[in-house]
Amino acid sequence: MNVVPHISNAGPIPIVHSVIDGKALGREIQKRYGLPDPFYCELLVRGVNDVYVVNAGNQRFAARVWRAHLRDNSHVAFELNFILHLKKAGVPVVAPRLMTDGSVFFIVEAPEGIRQVCLFEWVTGSSFANIATADVAEKIGAGMAQIHLAAPSFTPPAPRPIDYRPYIEQNLPVVLRRLTERPDDLKFYPRYAEAILKALDQPAVKALPRHAIHGDFHFRNVFADKTGHIEFLDFDAAGEGPALQDIASTLWATAYIARDPACASLTEVMNDRFMVGYRKVRPLSASEEALLPLFIAAKEMVFLCAKFTSVNSQGPNTFLMAGWDWFATRSRRHAKAAGFDIPG
Repeated sequence: MNVVPHISNAGPIPIVHSVIDGKALGREIQKRYGLPDPFYCELLVRGVNDVYVVNAGNQRFAARVWRAHLRDNSHVAFELNFILHLKKAGVPVVAPRLMTDGSVFFIVEAPEGIRQVCLFEWVTGSSFANIATADVAEKIGAGMAQIHLAAPSFTPPAPRPIDYRPYIEQNLPVVLRRLTERPDDLKFYPRYAEAILKALDQPAVKALPRHAIHGDFHFRNVFADKTGHIEFLDFDAAGEGPALQDIASTLWATAYIARDPACASLTEVMNDRFMVGYRKVRPLSASEEALLPLFIAAKEMVFLCAKFTSVNSQGPNTFLMAGWDWFATRSRRHAKAAGFDIPG
């Protein structure tokens, strides 16, 4: 029996995250930045944002193309101006290059919406997470302290507060939907989140100084070369918050990143030496020392929320689907360290 195919037209389907053509993007970049030939631009990394490698003459750059609807223009301006501020203060950061008209970024129209574009210096060396050594970890800690000492003098073009509370409250249900087959965790994580939110409301937290911070620092977001020279990068989540958010982000992420076989040299020793270097340049107050475990727990909840709310544009986090036992065990350890009495 012959069956005539029936084609049903559903109409246009929305695009969540497109791939910008490298050649077309390159033409815009070359024109706006006044770059020489020979020139080419091609996709290098797909991720939260997309990164393109740009070769012009004998120079190399990295072009970041933000995901649509991730940051508005004021957020991008905050990040890029903060990096330029840190560069001027002598902090080793990977800085944006200015266009011929003095602008720091431009926008392109993609099917899913507006996407910002900026050309950055090319970073040398390798991600520290892949070549970790204790001495360089200490240098990174000192560099992070430099960032926090230079930050209070930065005047942002517009406010960009980092507030964990509304983010966790809004996105926790997305995390819980993933735990229907893990009844113990389905009970634990709402209680964990509630304890974190309650603790973040205490006066000691609200009294912490707030200024521009990196926002999502970990050992993958710093590169090092064979001489030990380091460069900080990826300030995409930069905003205004306590310095503890950067410190906790670093300490929390190390064990998670080390699950990657390529990061076998990334041990807890690196966290210890990071803190040695940090405290030498900027000693923590007694209040910061006491609150650090809370901020590590808060970072954990923010991470979970971020991973599960971005599935539709970035794809599933395969580690979390396969490594929940490991992750859940660490969550309970962090809850205990923060002083939370959570059954189970």
